[in-house]
Amino acid sequence: MDNAAYKSERCVTSLPASNRNMFGKMEISSTLQAKLKNSERMLNSLIRNLNGLVYCCLHDAKWTMVFCAGDCKQVTGYDAKSILSNHSTDWEKITHPEDRERVRNIIDDAVATGQRFVAE
Repeated sequence: MDNAAYKSERCVTSLPASNRNMFGKMEISSTLQAKLKNSERMLNSLIRNLNGLVYCCLHDAKWTMVFCAGDCKQVTGYDAKSILSNHSTDWEKITHPEDRERVRNIIDDAVATGQRFVAE
């Protein structure tokens, strides 16, 4: 599979395990709901027009996937459902074994300093 035409952006969050489900039910105004719906519509439109994958994962040992959209199957060989919450596989396993340590070091440094990163 030639993935040269595909890019992926990694969003890594470092929420501690105890806070992963900290977002409970919230009451929001109809104005805020409309703004949220519009933002979601714009995000979905952007993702549909990307040639690649957009995802967000936890900064943990397996890079637990919390969001995955776009050409997931074409880029990884797995559908998003298989990757989300490590359902069938995890991002650590998808990362080539020879690249794992290097990629983790790049991301660890970026998270520690609050900087953006590129790991190819």
